[in-house]
Formats: sequence, C-alpha cells, structure tokens
Amino acid sequence: MARILNTKTQDIKSAIQLEGRPWANTIRNESDGIQLEWDSDDSVWQVPVSEQRTFSAGSIDIKAGRAIWIESIVISSDQAGFIEGFFRYNDGADWVGTEDVNVGGATDGTIRIATNGSPVTLNVNRLYSEFFNITITRFVPSPVHPSVTVAAQDFYVRPTPIEPNLAVTVFGMEITNDLNFGAAKRLGFAGDSLSWSLIGDYRTQDLGYNLTGSNDNFPPNFGNNLAAFRLVNALREGGEDIRLVNKGFGGSTLLKEQWYMLKTGAYTYPWNIFILQAGANDSSNVQTPLYQLTFKNRMRDFCSRRLEDGHTYQDAGVTKPYPMVFCTAPSLDDKSKGLNSRNNLDVRVPIDGESYDTEFSTTTGSGDTAINFTTKTNRYYKVSGDNDIVLELSGGVDGEFYRVDFWDDSRIYTGTTGASYSFVHTLESYNGTIASSGIVSIDAMTSIFFKAENNSNGVLEYKEVDRVNLVGRSMSNGDVLFDPVSPDTSLRQSHFIASRNTANSGRTKITAPAMNNISQIDTIGTVGIFAGYVRLNLANNTITSDDLPSSLSIDTNDVWVRLYNMEDTAAGSTESWEDSNGFYKVIGYQKTGGALDSIDILFDARDGNGRDFSGTYTTNSGRVEIIKTRDYTPMFETGDVNASASNCFYFEAGDVTVGEYTYRWQLQNGATTFNLLRGKGIVFSCYQQGKTIFMNEIVSGDIVNTGDVKGAANATAFYADANEVGKTRMGIVNSNVSSVVNEYSANDNVHLIDLNDYTDIKDVSETTGKRLYYNSTTEVNGSAYTWKVGDLIEDPTFKRVGDTGTNECVVGSRIHRSPKGHELMFDNMNSVVSNITIPS
Repeated sequence: MARILNTKTQDIKSAIQLEGRPWANTIRNESDGIQLEWDSDDSVWQVPVSEQRTFSAGSIDIKAGRAIWIESIVISSDQAGFIEGFFRYNDGADWVGTEDVNVGGATDGTIRIATNGSPVTLNVNRLYSEFFNITITRFVPSPVHPSVTVAAQDFYVRPTPIEPNLAVTVFGMEITNDLNFGAAKRLGFAGDSLSWSLIGDYRTQDLGYNLTGSNDNFPPNFGNNLAAFRLVNALREGGEDIRLVNKGFGGSTLLKEQWYMLKTGAYTYPWNIFILQAGANDSSNVQTPLYQLTFKNRMRDFCSRRLEDGHTYQDAGVTKPYPMVFCTAPSLDDKSKGLNSRNNLDVRVPIDGESYDTEFSTTTGSGDTAINFTTKTNRYYKVSGDNDIVLELSGGVDGEFYRVDFWDDSRIYTGTTGASYSFVHTLESYNGTIASSGIVSIDAMTSIFFKAENNSNGVLEYKEVDRVNLVGRSMSNGDVLFDPVSPDTSLRQSHFIASRNTANSGRTKITAPAMNNISQIDTIGTVGIFAGYVRLNLANNTITSDDLPSSLSIDTNDVWVRLYNMEDTAAGSTESWEDSNGFYKVIGYQKTGGALDSIDILFDARDGNGRDFSGTYTTNSGRVEIIKTRDYTPMFETGDVNASASNCFYFEAGDVTVGEYTYRWQLQNGATTFNLLRGKGIVFSCYQQGKTIFMNEIVSGDIVNTGDVKGAANATAFYADANEVGKTRMGIVNSNVSSVVNEYSANDNVHLIDLNDYTDIKDVSETTGKRLYYNSTTEVNGSAYTWKVGDLIEDPTFKRVGDTGTNECVVGSRIHRSPKGHELMFDNMNSVVSNITIPS
C-alpha cells in the first residue's frame, strides 16, 4: 500500500494535518477485584488458574485502507508494577519476518515500562499503515522492599495484589493509506461504510496460504481491495499522477454527517476531483417531502462549495469548477431490518376514494378476536384500538397477499405451544427474536403484508412478506384546514397527502391548520402581579411542558398565550382584567412533573389613574390557551394522479383569519401561489407572534410522492406495476441523486456514477418501484427457515446459501462489503471517471 514519500518530513506532517483527522483509540482491562496468585515457577503474579483468563489489556489495530501518524501512546495502571507489550507492523510472523522470536510478527517497538501507578507517555511520531498493532501482554505487580525480620528470620515479603486496571490510549492523526505525498493531484473521496468496510475475502487460496492450514494470522483484508483504491490505482496506471484522500466514515448520511463535514471545512483541502459515495444510510429513513427536498439542496451545496473554496480552473478561457462526482447507493438486501429497511416501499394512508375492506378493533368490547381475510375486495385491512385484545389471523386463500394497516400499537398471535391459533411467520420468527408466548407487538402506523400459504397438511398459515411504515394524513376534496392531530397520539401530524377522486373538482385552497385541535387550555385560578409581569396560577394543571423551551430560556423564544373570559370586580369606568383579553408573550413558567402550575406573561398590571387590577380578578373566571408551534413543520404532497393547475389543492400568499388567529402565508421568491401537483412537495415552518401565525415556506420542489401497494390474488399481481405506486426508500434517494446531477450543464462538471445493480444480488428480482422479491428457489420452507447470517466469506457477492446447508439463507441481510463487491463497484466507477478530465 505504501507509496513514495516526500523526503521532507515537515511536508508530510503538513499534509497529514491538512488531510487527516484526529484519532484516538483505547484498550483497557477492567479489574474484577480478583486476588492474584504467586506462580513460583515463572516468578510472576497471575490470575488464578480457576479463573481461566488473562489480564492483558488487549490490542489496537488500524483498519484496512487507513494509516495513522502515531503521536504518542499513554499507558496506565492503578497499581505499581512492570508492564510489557509491543507494537508491530502485522499480526503474525508468517507474513513479515520476525525480529523477536518471543513476540512473533515484525516488531517496531518492545514496551517494557516500570510505573508507580501513574500514566506513562511514549512519544512515537511515526507513520504506520493498516497493519499497525499494539498489544499489552503482561503486568507484574511490584514487590515490597526491603525485607523484614520476623521471629529472628529474614523474609522477603510480597504483597497479595488484586488484578489491576490497565489502559492504553493511542493518539494520532488518521489518513488514507496512500502515501504518495509527492503526487501532483488528489482524488478526494467521501462516503459511508460501503466505501470503507470490507468483510471476507473471495480468494479461496488465502484461507490457508500460510501453509499452516489456518488463516488466523492472515490479514482479514488489504485496503487496496476497496473500490476507491482500485480506482486511484487504475488512474495511476492510465498516467495520472494522483493520490487518494478518503475522508469517509461509517454510518454517515449525506443529509447530516457528510453535509456537516462540508460546512465545517473538512473537504476544503486542495483536491482535483471529488467523489461522494453516500445515500445508503439516507435510505434508512422515511422519504418525506422535507427529507427529500433538504437532501437535494445539500447535494447542491457540495457543488456550490467548489466555487467558494476556489476549486476552479481555466479551460479555453472558461472558468470551470473541478469535477464533482456523485454515486447512487449500491444495491443491497436488508429486508431483515423491518421498518428500518432501505428496501421498504413505505405506503400512504387511504386517500380520497379509497377504503378498507374491513376494520378491526383491539379495544375490549369490540367483539373482534381475529383479523379475518374473508372479505377481500382490495385485500386491504385496518387495525386500531387500545391494544387490549390480541388478534390472530384467519381466513383467506392459499397464495393470496393481504395488507394490514396497524394505526395503533397492536399485538397478534403467531402460534404458541398447545394453542390453536393460526401459525404466522413474522420477521421476529425469522431472526430469532420472537417472544416465548408467540405474541408479536406491532408499532403504531405500521403496514404488514402477509401471504397465505397451505402447509404440507393443507392447513392455512401466514408469512410476513414486507413490513413498512404507514405514512401521512389524508386531506380529501373540500378540506381547507389540515389537522395537526396525529393518528399516533404521541406525535403531531406533520405530513399531509391531499387528493380527490374526481378529475374536475376545481381548485381547493388550503387555508390554515386546525390549531384548536392541538391547543391546550386551563382555567386561571388566581393571578399574581409583579413589576412588569403577571403570574397566572392554573387551576387544573391541564397544560403540559412538552414541546416548550426550558423555563430558563423561554423568555428569549416567541411563545405566546391567549387570555379570554377574564372577569373582575373593578368599577366599570376603570381598566381591569375583563379589558385584558388578548395575546401575551410568555417569559417563564413553573411546573410539577410535566404539568404547568403557573405561567408568567409579559403584562404590566400595576394600578394607576383609571386602572384597578390589584385584588379585583374574579377567581376561576379566565382561561389561558397555548399553542406550541415552534417545532411544527407541516409538509404537503398529493396522491392525486389527476392533479392539474385547474384541478388541485393550492397555497396562496397572504393573510387568512380563522377563529381568533390570523395565518400569514409567505412563499419564497415572491411567489403568490403554489399548486400541489403530482411530483411536487412543499414544507412550512409555523411561527407565532401574538395573534399572527406565520406560515413561512422552508423549501419546495420536485419529489417522489409517497407510494402505495395493496394486497393481491397472487405473487404475479402483487409485484406487478399496476399494484405499485412510487418507489422504495433507496429508489427515491437514487432517483433524487440522479435528478440533481441532471440539473447541471457540461460546464458545471457534475457527474453521476450509478452503483445500483440488483442483478448483483443472487436469486432476487426487482419491480419498477425497486421492491425486491425472492425467487421460489430462494426460500427455505418450514421451521428451519433462517433469514440471515453474518458470514459472507466463501461467496460474498450477495450469496444466498453457504456451505453449511440450506438453513444458512442470507436473504434479508446482503450488502456490498466484500472485496468482490468492491470490484463490481470499481468497474462502474472507473467506466465514468476514466472519461473525466482531471485538471491540474
């Protein structure tokens, strides 16, 4: 992996500081308080043999594709003694010649430290590549000196120590393990774990290549197997004098972590071409209008930042930015993750003109005991209620698919010992997390698709096919208010799908939220008058502190209350409480638990000429209303395929008064209207000042609308285009990546690498909406069916079955992390990048 180094050490350090990031890693051994025993043969204290373990601190390694400039190593113990260990280039003498037969592996330093219990710092200041390893192997407690005389005899007195606490921390700077610091160009690269992580090795000979019959000491992978390293090596072979700088990190999303790195300057170092491989983790989230539109804007930020950072060059007199390359997320199969799967095609709630075949209740007294699939016009069912009743599945026909929408937390029977309930294969039974009772809990706003199947005895059973999120609140033709009350009562509804079932309904203006449905009201028992403010003492404690700023900072936030029905005993000619109905700013509150006891408002109620407030408030007469709008961001799309400029819901800039409040709609860029058409989305903030609630547009633009899938008579119909609206989460993310790249002209130098190819996944087919479904040979029938394993060594290119037999199915847990997978990704990368001019 090493490349030619500059001869000037200071140049190397400068490059590391510019391109690297701080790195620290700690290993430790936490004492269990075990008393050590003296081993007279080896003359050491050790853990008793009965404990069957050592008390070394373990090892620190550097991952494939990375290098670390090790600045220092801090070693500490809470007991005085002698610490031994080493740091070395690799993990076994079979691969690099040994320098110390007692250690094994090419050692770069032997650690032998005497400590009085205080930390010891080793200054290293050297660069190590991906096979650096540090290990603490032994701790020898200090004896007690000098000897003492007992009964006229000399004894060498040793303490009886307990197992020590040991810790080792390595400090340094992490960089890419491409050490060609003298290269003229840099390939900037960022991404998630798919650009860094390696699992397994497809070269079978390596499993025993050290001729010992074991691969224990074989490095698990070399960084040059990663797609980014393959790419930079190919560019060098093609004549480019270029070095790779990979700043990616696992778990990152483009929307959050990668964008944050951009905004904080992590990618401001000089580069000549930049590749961003992200989106896989973005696909783990429900793709709401807010998520999609923000994702696309942040992609544009990556493009515009090139100009801000001066990443430009001259081409025939034209100033062009350096190439920016985006990748779509690679294909994967993670259906085992259930609601968090990137393969989910999340479904909308029923829109105008749609209805369930049957609705079932989990509330005591409803009379329902089962979700019955006998009525099956659309094979589409609803479950709601207070979760008192556990429902079983019943009815239906072999081979049919049914969709069940769980609007509230629910439970279903899946089969228990000695019980006669229908047997159900759910996600929990596939991955081994099902409860012993056989009862499975389903989260509110979840849709599950079940397939009915006859077992070998002709008894009908049910198998979970997909588990996705149930999304949104429907607005039907004629609805002008949107209701912030969520189907999930623990949340406020912020995602609205507006549609109508006729083609000529005209235009419907959305005017305001139904704030009265989420306002909180309490009786004002008594009032306290202070200099500059009034304390409203609440009678019933019905207002909660949820969604309110801290009482210590609420005075700097715009939170308002409305007072009404205020009465007083003052003379009619004087100003008093009944003249004080209106809106007031909150500057503090007091609470017990989560309930408010009192609210402080900015109101000067001191007496004066013509004013009489002191002692005149009529107890329990007034009411206080509060609406918590600070974090409310309603978003809108349509499910109406017939929507047009003359037949749609729309927003209009200007004021609308509903009840006691005025809603001021403000659209961006001076727009006066926004038509809610198919493929469009818009998001608003909701901000109150007095009686006015500002509905300010945050973002709007093109989106992929929330999808829909219904039940079906068979697999062919279930996976057909006619039964599918929209795309999966990953399908939406990749569609948005492509659409943003297509916005730019050739002179903008923005490019796309498509890494998504479902044919990489064995025994899988893909629908137009990117849903994955397994071919008949993929499934293993019966109780031995296992949905996933973690072993991807023998055949890591999305294998279906390993060498241990058909029970080792990995459907639902397959991802591009193998060397073979990186080879496939490199092929797609190289086909694009090799045709891009990389300027100096």
